Formats: sequence, structure tokens, C-alpha cells
Amino acid sequence: IAIAYGAAKAREVLGCLPDEILVEASGNIIKNVKSVVVPNTGGLKGIEASAAAGVVAGDAGKILEVISQVSQEQKADIRSYLETHEVRVIPAMGDVIFDIVVNLTAGEDTVRLRIADYHTNIVLIEKNGETLLKAGAVVSADNTAGLTARSCLSVEAIVDYVRLYQQGTETIPARLELLRRQREALLEQRQQIEAALARLEQKIQWHQEKEKT
Repeated sequence: IAIAYGAAKAREVLGCLPDEILVEASGNIIKNVKSVVVPNTGGLKGIEASAAAGVVAGDAGKILEVISQVSQEQKADIRSYLETHEVRVIPAMGDVIFDIVVNLTAGEDTVRLRIADYHTNIVLIEKNGETLLKAGAVVSADNTAGLTARSCLSVEAIVDYVRLYQQGTETIPARLELLRRQREALLEQRQQIEAALARLEQKIQWHQEKEKT
């Protein structure tokens, strides 16, 4: 879904349907997504299908529900796009655990959009070489603490959620349990942060008092 979101947002910036798509993705994303059925595409699988769905039928304003409303005509258009346009996937450079770079080309126009660390975190948008958006630093493989809490759902949990979603409404209890577990993880993380902030505040007050004496 993050790939479809990035593709839809990149297409929005490009302003037209791209002639070709190149997706750079970190290894764990390629591993986890390559055999996953993309929701609302009529059974299409993999990163290529997700990117095509995003540019053809995605609504970036819906974020992770970017392809939640795809018509039968649009499903056919996605298949047609995959058959008539170049859509490639290559491993992303570097050691960022969650890294997606969507490159779109239409004639002489190009858009490069990067999502890193978690599923809606757009850290870079470039059009024709000009930087339109650049956010803060991303997290390398050596510094992944807190990513689960920040992303709300890990790559594996997103895959599980999508799989359950595709099975229909009878999986709502399982999906709810998955989301509840993630909520508990976030609450625990918040408690840890609040405790750390309290200790830090005490140290700041101590140093402020010492500075006055």
C-alpha cells in the first residue's frame, strides 16, 4: 500500500500518467511484497502491480486507503498499463530498513519521490531535478529503535493486514486484534518516552539550579 501511495503522490506531482515507472525498494520490502495480492486490482500481485495501481487509479489524498475505491474499468486500465508500459523494480541503495523510491518519467519530465522509515513518511519529492520537499534524516539498519511504534504497523503486520482484508469481512475480528496489539505497543512506547522525559526534566532542573549558584 505504501508503494501505491507513493506512486499516486508522484503521479499527482507529475501531472499526467507516466510513460515508465522505476521503483527502488529495500530488500525486506521486495521480499515481503513480491507475492502479495494488491487490494482492489482483481488479483494482481507484487510491487509492479502496486505501483501501476497507484498511478492509474490511486487517490493520494486517501493515504493508506489510496486504492480502496477502484472501479472495474480502472482494474482493466491497471492491467493494460502493466502490459503496455515499463514498470521495473530494483533494490534500493543503502541500508535503510524501510525505503521506497518511486521514479516516474513522462517525456522529458521526471518525478522522484522517496518514502522512508514508515509507510506515509515522504522524505523527498523532486521534479525535473528540482527539490520540492526534503524532510529530515532517515534511519539506517543500525538504528531502528522505535520504528515499529512510529510506523504503527511493521512491514510484516501490513502484509498480514492486507491478507486478512482480502479474505473479507469475516476477518474483521482478526484485523481488530492485530490493530489492538499495535495500539498496546504504542502505549508502551509512550510510557517509556514519558518516563525518559521526566528523568531528563529532572536533570535539566538540577543543572539550572547549579548554574544559578
